[in-house]
Amino acid sequence: MRQDQYVIKGAYKPITYCFNLIKSMSTLDLGDKLEINANGDIVNKGLISLFNPTHVSLLLCNYSKLKMSCWDKLQSDLWYLLKDLENAADAAL
Repeated sequence: MRQDQYVIKGAYKPITYCFNLIKSMSTLDLGDKLEINANGDIVNKGLISLFNPTHVSLLLCNYSKLKMSCWDKLQSDLWYLLKDLENAADAAL
């Protein structure tokens, strides 16, 4: 009987999954795992890398939200990642 209740309840009110990573991004471990392959290319096995253009595009598109989420968390990895991104952008200009 209980299993039927869960099936019926799940049909009317589906389980919600969290897809908004920005709210909890400052608590993630963003450590880099850099390797140099046989061709001499830099390969990053970490979650986010400034060597990957897709990751940089993602950071730039969500920059204001990310900056607001970590502006007071000075010891978070995201704060340092955004600081490195800002320094790279300043050096490029």
